Amino acid sequence: MPIQMRRYELDPAHVEAWLPFFQKLTQLRAKFGYRLLSAYHDRPNNEFTWIVEHDKAFAEIDPVYGSSPERTALFAGKPAFALVLHVSEVETVSVPG
Repeated sequence: MPIQMRRYELDPAHVEAWLPFFQKLTQLRAKFGYRLLSAYHDRPNNEFTWIVEHDKAFAEIDPVYGSSPERTALFAGKPAFALVLHVSEVETVSVPG
C-alpha cells in the first residue's frame, strides 16, 4: 500500500489554528480513502509530520482529492498554514529486535 510522509514547516503565526484545522482535513481526506497512520507535532521547531496511506497510487488519487469542491471549500479563506511542504512516498522498514 502506498504510504506518504508529509512534513510541514508551519508558520508560527498560524500554529494554533492549524491543529483544529488538521482534524477537519483528515476527516475530509478519509472520505477520499486516505488513512491517517500517525501525526507528530514538533512544537519548538514549528514542524508537523504526518503519515498517510491509500489503496490507490498517490499520483492517481491526489489530483482527484486536490481538485474536489470539498477541499476547495475547506481551504477557502484559510491562511497558508505551512511555509514549506516536504512530501514524499516512503516505505515501512522492519527492524529486527
